Amino acid sequence: NSNTYTIKDFGATDYWNLEVRQVGPQNHDSFQLGADLNVANTFMVDAQQSNFTANGHQVTVSGLTTISAGSYASSTNTNNFNGGLTVSVTGAFTGSTGAVNTTTLTVSPSAAFTAPSSTLSVSDDFDHTGGTFTANGGTVALNGTAQHINGSTTFYNLSKTTSTADTLTFAAGSTTRSEEHTSELQS
Repeated sequence: NSNTYTIKDFGATDYWNLEVRQVGPQNHDSFQLGADLNVANTFMVDAQQSNFTANGHQVTVSGLTTISAGSYASSTNTNNFNGGLTVSVTGAFTGSTGAVNTTTLTVSPSAAFTAPSSTLSVSDDFDHTGGTFTANGGTVALNGTAQHINGSTTFYNLSKTTSTADTLTFAAGSTTRSEEHTSELQS
């Protein structure tokens, strides 16, 4: 069985916590937005056969967003993960053309992360300690202070700009590359 559900819009703050998971063990359920989504605390996609799509709408989550199984498809609109974004276990995040803004980004072993084709802004650490990171032709903009890049990663465009002297730390033993395009480190 396969069902598609539209997540209800309740106004300025839609949910305190939101967890997306399949309804039954044999189902391959999809969840989509019918309006912008605002979650005041945590958002989770955590069932192997569950798929979430932002469906052209803006997503704002104040707490941690965790995709530990199933998939999350962003949209042509902006996705804001103000408490961080973790893709782990067998979870998959697929960026679209809309910008993705987060504090910490964590991509763990067996997980898959496809960046948006526009801009992925990270204001804290970029942790790619396993799994797959696909640059998707976009820019990763590091816009915080005292940031770390952990894990070997190939970017399409990598940007780090600050208004004062700052330190960007690369993990020992890892390789960071930019796919024949620009890497801009500027203070």
